[in-house]
Amino acid sequence: MIYSKYQNILKKAEKRKAELESNGQKVTLVREEPFAAARDSVDFKVYLMIWKEKQGDRVAEIEEF
Repeated sequence: MIYSKYQNILKKAEKRKAELESNGQKVTLVREEPFAAARDSVDFKVYLMIWKEKQGDRVAEIEEF
């Protein structure tokens, strides 16, 4: 059951990534695996880094799923 929850989150993030890339934006998908540290609560986080240029600098806007 928990595994399917992770898959749903990942699918939503991948769908959003494809949507942004179809608009010509550069996007990086980053996953934070729940197995990196032993804790009582298991967190699975997925982030999209949406790359943009502002005044000649490269910046990233972050979306969390």
